[in-house]
Amino acid sequence: AGNVYLGEMLGKLRVVVTDPQAPPEAPPDVPLALLRLCYMGAPFAGVSRQATMTAEKEDLHLISPQMELKDAVEEFDKVMGEHDEAVVQFKEKTDAGEDPGADVEDPVLTYKARQGGDAKELMAEGMPVSDEILVALVVDKLKELASDPKGGWVLDGFPATVSQARLLSQALAGVEDRHVTKTAPPPPSRLAPLPPQEEEPETPPFPSGFDIAIRFHVAPELSRRRALGRLRDPENPEGPGYHLEYDPPPEEDSNLAARLERAGDADGTEAQLLTRTATYLEERIALDAWFKKVGKVVEIQATEAVEEVAAELDETIAEKKAELQAVKDEAAAKIVAEEEAIAAVEAAKVAAAEAALVEPAPRQSL
Repeated sequence: AGNVYLGEMLGKLRVVVTDPQAPPEAPPDVPLALLRLCYMGAPFAGVSRQATMTAEKEDLHLISPQMELKDAVEEFDKVMGEHDEAVVQFKEKTDAGEDPGADVEDPVLTYKARQGGDAKELMAEGMPVSDEILVALVVDKLKELASDPKGGWVLDGFPATVSQARLLSQALAGVEDRHVTKTAPPPPSRLAPLPPQEEEPETPPFPSGFDIAIRFHVAPELSRRRALGRLRDPENPEGPGYHLEYDPPPEEDSNLAARLERAGDADGTEAQLLTRTATYLEERIALDAWFKKVGKVVEIQATEAVEEVAAELDETIAEKKAELQAVKDEAAAKIVAEEEAIAAVEAAKVAAAEAALVEPAPRQSL
């Protein structure tokens, strides 16, 4: 048997000489928001619809990474197209012997446009857009909204992977892997074993840049039924969609019902759905485990009607808002108490000084 006392002494010494880990620190250029929500879930779980409804009810900014990506690529194409056109005109004038004017300047790309250009290059090579680009676009959008914060924001369908969650928490709150992963203890020593250790208390979750991550879950078979029953109006492709089972067209509009057609190719849709569902199930457990380390994750069974799911969601958000308000009130009360304590000390000093001026000096004996 080794010397347990020596082991205990060495353990305490190790704690003393180990540099304490600095807590995560949010980047100063990321604006704070009153309510920060992440909505994610299974394919055809109604994530986007619920995110849109929540944004309207709570006066939140709705942020879709896919829409941000689309806008970034379009902005890149617009700037580069205008530059290419200017180059062509310069060359045509030069070839015609005309004065082309000043040289064409290099295109000026915003941060968003540069991300769009990088994304377009990846897609052209048949590669998926990297998580780094998607997170960069989300954070850039949040910075853009700093002048109009509203009641906060909700992310539509994001993050969907552990990689995206890690990068997002790092960008919004400075949370690194070292903050959420415990350092492995050194191997046990035979000569100086550590005494029996008490279980470490659970550490509170680190700030992650969001308040709640909400996962909408439906079984794969329900996802399939929802996907394959979709209908669209060929005369109004951007208009509202319908569903054979869950949202049929109005009975009184026979013309609409007659011209509706299935949305997308059924075989292609099913093949894509299988891939998306497999990815979702593969990431689900790991993503939930990671989220629980840095914040609150809530799972909602999205099998019921849209209104019933929304009602459950409203209760979850109301609880979180009450919790955030309580924290805010506690912090405000603490500030008031500190200010009152400082004021009391200053008042006591003033009273003591005034008393010293009024009180006569003691007589000295002859």
